[in-house]
Amino acid sequence: MFNGQIGAGTLVMIVQLSNNFINPIVNIFEQLNQIKSTKPILEKLEQGLQYVGLEGKNKTKQPLHFNNLCVKNLSFSIKNRKIFNDLNIQVKSSEKVLLTAPSGWGKSTLLKILLGKLSPDKGEVLIDNHDITSDWEIAHNYFSYIAQSPFIFDDTLEFNITLGLPYSQKEITTAIDKAGLTDLVNEKGLDYKVGEKGQNLSGGQIQRIEITRALLSQRPIMLADEATSALDRKLSKAIHNIIINDEKLTVIEVAHNLSKEDKERFDRVLKLDEM
Repeated sequence: MFNGQIGAGTLVMIVQLSNNFINPIVNIFEQLNQIKSTKPILEKLEQGLQYVGLEGKNKTKQPLHFNNLCVKNLSFSIKNRKIFNDLNIQVKSSEKVLLTAPSGWGKSTLLKILLGKLSPDKGEVLIDNHDITSDWEIAHNYFSYIAQSPFIFDDTLEFNITLGLPYSQKEITTAIDKAGLTDLVNEKGLDYKVGEKGQNLSGGQIQRIEITRALLSQRPIMLADEATSALDRKLSKAIHNIIINDEKLTVIEVAHNLSKEDKERFDRVLKLDEM
């Protein structure tokens, strides 16, 4: 324009056309940035929703007793790779059973099948001869679950213990006492904010919260998935004292690196890779 090659009107038109082209592209990149920043939040929310699952459903209809759990001719594969084949296990009420196998064998997968979260290629999961294979809603009433890395909400100690469900104060106090959380509760109180991912708690305290949740559910079978692998031997022993000393509770734990002392606490040790 200064050189007299275009007029002011032409310049304004060029700028307007450029804005019409550039602004949508800028908006697209802004939306992509929002999606990227929101994705971790959505993943956390999804984790939390999955964790809570159907905790509140049929709370008053939970079975308080069973006689026999039977895994019959169970096979599972992923992308044509056989994980395990024709697996057979029987567990009686109140038994404490340790399932061992090398890393990558599929121990966690087996627990997910028991919980009804995965469907086997073939075989059945039976409780008192009743088929609960792949039935999450029914299986959920029988099994509580202790994960290696429990999901912790950025909320109070009480909320993380109860997951917002309406337990009585007596039920909460009893479970806290059994799980060995009494000292923490007495010191900090149930309103104590545990922080994101439980950053204000130790690993042992987080694991005890997970056990408290399982005890509160009052389900007859506790599944433990490498529940103490990240803890030192002293804490591992304390955690096993809690779950194994409960005479009414049936415990099925999968692990590959427990101490000899911890292994001897179980009624049976089954080597899955040799079955």
